[in-house]
Amino acid sequence: MKTWPQLEADHKRYYRETSNVPSGEYHETQIGWRTIVVDALNAVEVVVPEFDIHQIKEKFGGLRMYLSCDEHVAVREIVRRAEAAAYETCETCGAPAIMDENQHWIKTLCPWHIGERAKATAERKLEYRLAKIATPE
Repeated sequence: MKTWPQLEADHKRYYRETSNVPSGEYHETQIGWRTIVVDALNAVEVVVPEFDIHQIKEKFGGLRMYLSCDEHVAVREIVRRAEAAAYETCETCGAPAIMDENQHWIKTLCPWHIGERAKATAERKLEYRLAKIATPE
């Protein structure tokens, strides 16, 4: 089984190295799903040793994995299981989680990160309202 650094090195050409991707993120997912992604990629390599990663991302609160070998039945099942596991795992920290919608944006978060997200949203709304008061039309 490959470690995170080995997988990252093997798939370096698909790793987003742009400045807008913080350290600790793999493609477009946060660190909380790292174990799920690593386990899935290791399992896929057992079935299909050579494959390309087209994209791995979060969408609508769920994990999406697009691989060059996803027409293979066993690979589809591995990806399906990984995607299902992500719906129960906090994308930020890896703790047990639920889906949370805030400001029409769906994330899969643990209770603590849901609270942090709600607090940040409330603070942004307050800042916006105070700015409107401070700048009369």
